[in-house]
Amino acid sequence: MKEFKTRKELLGQTDYIITDAEFLDGAWTVTTINNTNGETNTDSGLKIYNIGNSYGIYGMNAGLYELEDEHGNVTLAAVPDRNTLLFLLG
Repeated sequence: MKEFKTRKELLGQTDYIITDAEFLDGAWTVTTINNTNGETNTDSGLKIYNIGNSYGIYGMNAGLYELEDEHGNVTLAAVPDRNTLLFLLG
């Protein structure tokens, strides 16, 4: 059975929040902000894997993603709100 997490539980699994994402030339360019220090970072050439969503009254309202770079390094990042999530799922 699928396990559903609350938005707070999902976002609590990572310090990185996705603030923008764009699909160009077969790969993603993603901007994240670090919740602990406020540092913003933009990375290009990423593959994105959805590994979890939270569900609320209006459907999915947060998402948890693995961002994999061209070297195979993976960063866990979350989408904080429904509008950004729907944009990413697109």
